[in-house]
Amino acid sequence: MIGCKDCLWCSIGFGPSVTCGGSVIGNTPIRCVKCLPGTSYSSEYSANGCTDCSKCGPHRTIARDCTGISDRKCGDCDKGFYFDSTTSMCQRCSYCCSDGQNFPMKKCIADGMPTNQQCSYGRSDCLPVTARTTMFQTNETEPTRPTMINSTTTKFENGSGMLVVYSAGIYIVCK
Repeated sequence: MIGCKDCLWCSIGFGPSVTCGGSVIGNTPIRCVKCLPGTSYSSEYSANGCTDCSKCGPHRTIARDCTGISDRKCGDCDKGFYFDSTTSMCQRCSYCCSDGQNFPMKKCIADGMPTNQQCSYGRSDCLPVTARTTMFQTNETEPTRPTMINSTTTKFENGSGMLVVYSAGIYIVCK
């Protein structure tokens, strides 16, 4: 026989063994069961079941763990990571592209990351900007004059040789 039973309302920290509107077989008893700390919680008198605890995700600290009566509170991202509100996850501080598509992140700067690793999550479609200037000195008395080939490559040249510097940190010396 199919029939309805009254919904069971439970105290804070408890949830019904079968939530209101759920199905039971025969005379299965419905009772209030304790929410499992670290797994579920119930913060109000309710006919709903215990709610699963929030997950903070990788590289994020836990400010307060989930108890039977309150949800987990996530803290800051680990050192070298910043919180990305688009993905709701901690992303690794990354190199800065020279195309203006990513920006220095306050958390990466506050963590003391090197200046070339203070930007939003890196993309694979660009080369990093180097945080240093390179001078090429040969055995001649005059240093070479740099020539920008493009935004990621600089060429230094004089009578005895040439040095090409790519922003990815690759140096090629030609004679």
